[in-house]
Parts: sequence; C-alpha cells; structure tokens
Amino acid sequence: MAAIVSAAVVGAVAVGYSAYESSRARKEQRRANQRAERIEAVRGQRERASALRQNRINAAQIFAAGSNAGVQGSSGVQGALSALGTNQAINFQFANSIDQLNAERLRYLNRADRHQGNAAIAGSVAQIAGMVNG
Repeated sequence: MAAIVSAAVVGAVAVGYSAYESSRARKEQRRANQRAERIEAVRGQRERASALRQNRINAAQIFAAGSNAGVQGSSGVQGALSALGTNQAINFQFANSIDQLNAERLRYLNRADRHQGNAAIAGSVAQIAGMVNG
C-alpha cells in the first residue's frame, strides 16, 4: 500500500513539474515571438525610410530633368511626380498589410502555444488520475 501511495506522490510531483516547465516554455516562446514581431516592425520602418529616401531622389531627378529640358512646370513633370507619389502610397499600404498579417500570424502562434500547454497540463492531470485510480 505504501508503495502505491509513494508511486502516486512521485507521479503527481513529476506531472506537476512537467506542467510548471510547460508553462515556462510557453512564456519563453511568447517572449521570442514578441522579439520576432519587434524585429519585423523595425525592419519595416527601415524599409519605409529607405523607400521614402529613394522616392525623394526620384522626384529630384524628375524635377531636374524637367528643368534641364526647360519644362519644369509642365504637365508631364507634374504627372510623373504624381505617379511617383501614388506608387509610394501603394507600396506603403502593401508594407502595412504585410505587417498586419505578420502580427496576426504571431497572435495565432501564441494561441496555439497556449492551447498546446493547456493540453499537456490536462494530459498530466489525466495521468495522475489514472495512477491514483489504476
């Protein structure tokens, strides 16, 4: 009888420790996912700044070409500048959409980690119940 009780206690402690470690693993995974999300955000900011810089260079080149040709105020120059601005807006919207999808993906991964941890804990509790009743 004492051996059965000892085995049940050892099993319960092991299952409890397993649940504790699962919880810690989920927390560390969540932290890693948050860092990955931050890295992507910083990368996106840098890409936007680079695109804005390139857009300014392109606008200056268009304006300079118009000036050299003596048509700086022409509708052709204005149209080219307008198209440049439109393309930049489209590219920024695309980048924002990608950022939103990445954030959503990380939320789903965090939820999946949490559900896996909960399933592991429930399995551990079921094992304890099986050891005590078995």
